[in-house]
Amino acid sequence: MLILNVSPPISVLIAEDNMINQKILSHFLKKKGITNTVASNGKQAVDKYRAGRFHLVLMDIVMPIMDGIEATREIRRIEAERRKVQKFSPEVVIVALTATSVPQDRYAALEAGCNDYLIKPVSL
Repeated sequence: MLILNVSPPISVLIAEDNMINQKILSHFLKKKGITNTVASNGKQAVDKYRAGRFHLVLMDIVMPIMDGIEATREIRRIEAERRKVQKFSPEVVIVALTATSVPQDRYAALEAGCNDYLIKPVSL
């Protein structure tokens, strides 16, 4: 019997307004064989999430146009709408990334629907 050790491709959405951070995260993920898409603000992140299929969202909290908290809430709302039509629609993992260590920010991110909260710089 032939057994193939093949895992499905993983897709990550990077929501980050800082171009240097975008490039660092994207490069690291590509080295690991992980496909990724970059959004420069919360609105782009929501639009790209709606149009694609992602396993993980790395969500910066402070971004222009729409911040990461609002974008997370919108993604969770989209997921709830999808579940009304598609019972087994998976929930994406959203990890908040921020440069601040203020406890209120952590609480706000988790309350909005983030699964975890990491303070930059993050060791990958």
